[in-house]
Amino acid sequence: MMEPQATAHSDAIEGTETIAFACHGCADCCKGTTVLLSPFDLARLSARTGETAVAILKERCVVLKHPQTNLPAVMLETVPKCSLLDDDNRCTVYADRPLVCRGYPLGVRMDLNEPGWRDPLRRFALRPNPCPPPRSSGAPLPMVQTLHAMATASGMEPYAEAYRAWARLTWDTAVTWRYAQMPLGESMVFDRDFVKSLFEDVDTPVEEGAALTSFLRRAAAFRARHGIPTAGESAVSTPRGAPSA
Repeated sequence: MMEPQATAHSDAIEGTETIAFACHGCADCCKGTTVLLSPFDLARLSARTGETAVAILKERCVVLKHPQTNLPAVMLETVPKCSLLDDDNRCTVYADRPLVCRGYPLGVRMDLNEPGWRDPLRRFALRPNPCPPPRSSGAPLPMVQTLHAMATASGMEPYAEAYRAWARLTWDTAVTWRYAQMPLGESMVFDRDFVKSLFEDVDTPVEEGAALTSFLRRAAAFRARHGIPTAGESAVSTPRGAPSA
């Protein structure tokens, strides 16, 4: 899903460029921030916490209309802080944290028209809200590394792959299909099926690859059931500044 939060750069930064960064564990990025979840993100959280996807949606998330697509979007509740933080401000789902969280301070940028959609971690954006200064003298020193290496070390590949398919599905639904012209009653029925099919009725295997495969199959089945055009059936122009996650 394309994220409404603005990026610090209007154009993507190539993954070969470098950044000096070190996490100080302050958890400021887990408080009051925009964390949109793909269905894959939600399935990973369910597998990690043992909570059902429906319970996570109800207890830890807000479902709202996305400002670009007008489709239902699932946002992790982070006010006053993310409920997945413990009393010491440590993430309790760190190994399975969502793409937005694991990439910080990077956002993934991708061109939906790119042939084959390969190499999902080639281009990035830097998020606009920088980390605060270190709060202790023992804070780790920033390490200089390429953006691609930083993203790879964070295990972003399967999350970016899922996000790419998710961004394309939502964009095709909103722009190349008839969603925008639906009467209100029909769009409400579609929205309910959208949330149920893609966020509620999810498989939550522990193995990451199996979870990705399950999501991609579910997204393809949703497309087929509603007759939403697949990639390559229609031209898509990626708006400037989007998508980024």
